[in-house]
Amino acid sequence: MEDALKNELGLEFVRICGHGYGTNTTETVETDRGRMFIKYGKGEFLAVGEFESLKAILNTHAIRCPNPISTIHFKDDWALVTSFETMHKDHEGMEKFAEKLARLHMHNPRLIAENEKRDGFVGENDEMGVRRFGFHVPTCCGSIPQNNEWADDWPTFFIRNRLQSQINRLIEKGDRSLLDKQDLLYRAAEKLLLPRKDIAPSLVHGDLWSGNWSCVNNEPIIFDPSASYSDPEFEQGIMNIFGGVTTNFYSIYYSIVPDQIGRERRVELYELYHLLNHWNHFGSGYKRSSMDVINKLIRQ
Repeated sequence: MEDALKNELGLEFVRICGHGYGTNTTETVETDRGRMFIKYGKGEFLAVGEFESLKAILNTHAIRCPNPISTIHFKDDWALVTSFETMHKDHEGMEKFAEKLARLHMHNPRLIAENEKRDGFVGENDEMGVRRFGFHVPTCCGSIPQNNEWADDWPTFFIRNRLQSQINRLIEKGDRSLLDKQDLLYRAAEKLLLPRKDIAPSLVHGDLWSGNWSCVNNEPIIFDPSASYSDPEFEQGIMNIFGGVTTNFYSIYYSIVPDQIGRERRVELYELYHLLNHWNHFGSGYKRSSMDVINKLIRQ
């Protein structure tokens, strides 16, 4: 890895000084351009998807994230190289975290509104605002690649690119319990998401559980993103399950982001996506909770 870093980044000095293991192998390295962080072990989709996700978040200037430096093809695998961040969990910083996350979610809608107001031009790029739902590269939530093919409205994107993809993967693995439920679920999802058909896309982190945010010098930082332009309410799905945020967090967040009627029921649908994703990752331990939510959504 030292030689690969030197060649790719034009470094003169590289020394690996720490290892970590989890879903991915991680390393901390000292270089002549400062300390860097490396994550590798899951292939191109994960490395490139996270690199582009970090770039998109960084470009909003709304909330801190590691600086994406490069991706490296290394020994038939891919590595992501970012700045090294000295983090500490600071629950007193949760109010600031709520404000920063809200600013991230409002960044793209405000770009769209400002450009429409200024010159009436309807275009699409990162400076004028992204008007479709999706992302320009696949990303991974965990180790499973997500299809981020663009869609003109949120219900189409979520049902096609998130819900169906997880259910199809489970059926392909041989689980038959979803066969007679899927069409009913998709119809329930269409009805539930109808009020979100005309919303402006927001850039979301996509996997914002409690282990993917921290603080640097009392400033909130988010990392390990799986970004997309989505419904900002989608972020709350994983946060409700594993987020560990306080009630006050949402009071601050929704003082900046408009709260909409029916959010609690829609968030249950977004929670289902992450339960299905965990079922696909970790097995049938998540089957019962997934089926309970499916049955509840179908009955409503």
